[in-house]
Amino acid sequence: FQDGVAGVDAAACAAAFVGYLPMGLPVGDKEEGVQAHGRLCTLLEKGHPALAANPAQSMPKIIAIFAAVLQTETVNEEVSARIVALLRSFQTSLPAELLQGSIGALSPDHKAKLQAAVA
Repeated sequence: FQDGVAGVDAAACAAAFVGYLPMGLPVGDKEEGVQAHGRLCTLLEKGHPALAANPAQSMPKIIAIFAAVLQTETVNEEVSARIVALLRSFQTSLPAELLQGSIGALSPDHKAKLQAAVA
């Protein structure tokens, strides 16, 4: 679905993919987690239509995924830097209500991780 294969419902595939994330927490394949979280970054960086079409639906889950995986073994330095860049871009590209609502739904620990990451 990443490259728009004909006959594949990209929106359904993207929703299923995001639904399986975060990966590798608390137990699981950490390397697979690095790859999957990196792939999520790639989809967001490219503005994949399946994720960008309805940010009110996709962004709360994506922000929760990023909060869960930051500072864990399921992201390496490169993926962490990409997550931070995306979070910073969300500050200007998403409606303030959506961003605040998404962050407000997080646990205090996850809120603190996000705030530290974008500071």
